[in-house]
Amino acid sequence: MTIHFTLAKHPLLRDFRPTDRLAIFSLAYMDVKGWPKLAVNIFKLALLIPPFLWLANIDVWWQALPVVLAIPLYPLLTRPVQLWAVSELLPAAIKTHQQQMASN
Repeated sequence: MTIHFTLAKHPLLRDFRPTDRLAIFSLAYMDVKGWPKLAVNIFKLALLIPPFLWLANIDVWWQALPVVLAIPLYPLLTRPVQLWAVSELLPAAIKTHQQQMASN
């Protein structure tokens, strides 16, 4: 199993423009159901809960700096998990997107 960190690196999405990649990804992500969706949501919660607990227990403002500095890491960590969840649905989403583009 190959891990892709961006939509541009995914082999099925390489040939599309960035806006088309996002549209295809959103079409596929809407169709994710069951265990993959649950796994993605649990992973997101596992990333979000510790910083909020940290923020709830700070005494001075500078103790919040690690949480603020970690904010850019959230999409970097969640995107590969989301791409894993939609990997089986991407071909159908690409076909749907191409049909939508042909009808417009």
